[in-house]
Amino acid sequence: MALFEALGQLAGAALLTAAPACDIHIAPEIVKDVDAFPDWLKGRNEASALDSVVDSLAREIWVGAETRGLSQQALEAHASAIAKILVAYPPPSSQLAQAVERSRAGAAGGMSAGESFARRIAVDIFARARGAGAISASSLKDDVTLFMIDRVFAHLLDDPKVLFRLTPVMTAYLDARSAKPSDEANVGKGLAAFALSADLAHHLQAAGGTTFLADLRERYGLSEKAIAAVLSLIERQAVDPGMFVSRIEEIAAWLGDVKAQLLKPTNEDAEVRRLKSKAATALADGDFDTAGDVLRLVRREVRESRRRIEERLSDEVASLKAQMNEEARSTARLAELALAKLDFLLAAELFGEAALALPTADRDGAWKYNLQRAETLVRLGETGSNQTALSEAIGVYGHLVRSAAEASNAKGLSQASLGLARALAITAPRESGTARLKEAITALRKAIGLLTREGDTKIWSQAHLRLARVLALTGEREQSPALLREAVQAFREAIKETKPDRTAEVAAAQMGLGNVLLTLEEKEPGTPLLVEAVDAYSAAIAVLSRSADATLWAEAQMNLGVARLGLGEQQSGTERLEGAVQAFRSALEVSTRQAAPEKWALLQLNLGNALAALGDRTPGAWQHLDEAIAAYNSALEVFQIDSEPMKWAIAKMNLGTALIRIGDHRDKRRNWLAAAGALVPALEVFETQGATAYADVTRRNLRRFQESWDNLMAPASQPAAKAAEPATTRLSKTG
Repeated sequence: MALFEALGQLAGAALLTAAPACDIHIAPEIVKDVDAFPDWLKGRNEASALDSVVDSLAREIWVGAETRGLSQQALEAHASAIAKILVAYPPPSSQLAQAVERSRAGAAGGMSAGESFARRIAVDIFARARGAGAISASSLKDDVTLFMIDRVFAHLLDDPKVLFRLTPVMTAYLDARSAKPSDEANVGKGLAAFALSADLAHHLQAAGGTTFLADLRERYGLSEKAIAAVLSLIERQAVDPGMFVSRIEEIAAWLGDVKAQLLKPTNEDAEVRRLKSKAATALADGDFDTAGDVLRLVRREVRESRRRIEERLSDEVASLKAQMNEEARSTARLAELALAKLDFLLAAELFGEAALALPTADRDGAWKYNLQRAETLVRLGETGSNQTALSEAIGVYGHLVRSAAEASNAKGLSQASLGLARALAITAPRESGTARLKEAITALRKAIGLLTREGDTKIWSQAHLRLARVLALTGEREQSPALLREAVQAFREAIKETKPDRTAEVAAAQMGLGNVLLTLEEKEPGTPLLVEAVDAYSAAIAVLSRSADATLWAEAQMNLGVARLGLGEQQSGTERLEGAVQAFRSALEVSTRQAAPEKWALLQLNLGNALAALGDRTPGAWQHLDEAIAAYNSALEVFQIDSEPMKWAIAKMNLGTALIRIGDHRDKRRNWLAAAGALVPALEVFETQGATAYADVTRRNLRRFQESWDNLMAPASQPAAKAAEPATTRLSKTG
C-alpha cells in the first residue's frame, strides 16, 4: 500500500466516524470495514472527494517534527493502523456536535476553534485506545499516533464546509451498503412428461414435476422443445443425481438470460441485430447447434465492425491528441511570453491551463507544465511579496512531490522537493516566530538528501546556500549559537562547491557567511570568527564590481570594516583599525547621503568609532579624534532623537567620549563642556529606552568627566582623574 492510499484510508475512517455530526448514522459494522469505503470511492470515481484532506495530511507529515524521522513504510503502517483504531474507538457524538457548532461560530467570528476540539477528540481516542492496549499492540509511536489523529480531525472539523460538503458521499455510501438484494422469484414446480431416465424422472417428480417445468418455460421464455433439449443435455452429462434439478434451473436461467441479451435493442449494424434475433429464436426452441452457428456469425460480424470502428476511432483519437498537445504547446508559449514580460500572474495561469489541455494520459507533460507554474508562482511571490502566490506554489509543489513519488520519478521528486523547500524558505522569513522557518529547514534537508554532491553540484550548493540563510535567520530569532554554527557550516559547504565564475553566488555565499560569523561572534566573542569574517567579506569584494554591484559592494565594505574594527579591539597595533577606516571610507564613496541617508549615517558612526579607536592607539594623532568628531556630527545630522533615539544616543555618547579625549590635549574647557552637553542627553535616552549597558558606560564617563573637571578647577596638586572609557565601537552590520 502506498502512503497516499494509507492516508486515504485514514481520512475515510475519520470521515465515517464523524458522520453523526451531519446527522448520518452508519452501522458500526459498516464503519469498521475500513477498506471498503476507499474502494467504493475509487469505483465511483469519487476519490477526489477526500483529496484535499489527504494532500494536507501528506504535506504536514512531510514537514512535521513528529514524523520527520520515520520512513515512508513506517508512515504507511501508522496511517493504516490508526484508521482501524479510529473505527474501533470512534469519537462521542456530543464531542462531534460541539466541534461543528464551535467551528461554525469560529468561521463567523474570525476565529478557529475547530482545531482545539480536534485535539480534544484526538486525546480522547488516543487515551481509550492506549488504555485498551491497541496502540502498543499495533507497535505505534505515541506522538505520531496522536499527531495523525489530531490533524485528520482538524482538517474535517476546522471548517464546517468541509464536513458538510462530504455529506452526499457518506449518504450514498450508506445507501449502497444498506441496500438489500431484491427477492428472488420463487422457483415453480413441475414435471415434464418426457422419456427420461428413472433417476432424472424421480428427482423431477420430487421437485414438482410438470408444474416445475412449466414454470421454467414461463419464467425464462422457453419453448417446450427448449426444455426437452435441456433435459436431454442433462441426461448426456455426468451430473450427480442430487444436482439434477439445480443444474436444469441453471441452464434454463442461462438460456433466458442469453436470449434477453440477444434481443436487447442496440445501435449495432442491422445484420448483427438480425443474426442475434435468429440466435435467440434458436435458443428458445432448443436448437443449440443452429444457435451456435449463428452466434459464430455474430462474433465475426461484430469483430469486423469493431475493427472498422477501432480504426476510425484510432485516427480520431490520434488527431484529438495532436490537437490537445498543440493547444498545450500554444498555451505554454503564451505563458513563456508573459514570463518574458514579467507578468508572473498571467504566466502561472497559462502554465496551469497548458497542463489541463494535455490528454489525461500524458501525466509527464502535465507534471512539467505544473512545475513551471509552481516556479512562476514562486517568482511572483518573491518579487511582489505576494503571500497568496507562495501559498499556492507550496500546494502545487506538494502535489508534484506526491505525483513524482507515486511514479518513482527520482529526478522529478528532487526537483519538486527543492521547489517546495524554496517556496517555504521564502515564505518563512516573512512570518513572525520560527515555526515556518523550521518547516523550511526540514524541507531543505529532505531535498538535499535527494541530491548527490558529485552529480548535482550546482543545485547542491544552491540548496546549502538557502539552508544556511534559513538557519541563520532562525538562529538570530531564537538567539541560538548552535543554529548559527550550523548556518556557518552550511555556508562553508555551499562555498566549497560554488564555481568561481558564478560570481553572484560566490558573493552571496561569502556575504552570508561573514554576516552569520559576526552575529555568532557577538554571542561567543573570539578572534577566529572575526578573522574568517574578514576573509569572507574580502572574498565577496574580490568578485563584486564597484560600478555594477554598487549597493552590494558598499555593504560588503561596511561589514568588512565592522569585522576589522572588532579585530582591532582585540589585537595590538593599528593595522586592523586602519583597515577598518579604509573600508568605511570606501563604502562612503558609493553610499551617498542622498541615495541612502540611513546607511550613510550608520557608516559615518562606524567610521567615527574606528577613527576614535585609532586615535587612542596613535599618540599625538589628534587628527584622528578630530575626524571622529566630524563623523559623529555627520551621523547626527541624519539620526534624530524622535525617529532613531538609540542610534542618536549612541552617536551622542561616542561624540562626548571623543570630546573628552581631545580635551585632554587642547582647549579642555570648551571640549569638555561640549562633551557634557552630549553625554547628559544620551544618558537620558538610554535610561528611557532601558538600555542598561549603554547607560552604565555613560554614567561612568560622566563621573570621570566630573572628576577631570574638578581637577581642572582644583589646585595643581590634585591627582589626575582616569581617562574616559572608550566609546562604543562596532555598532552593527548590514545585510
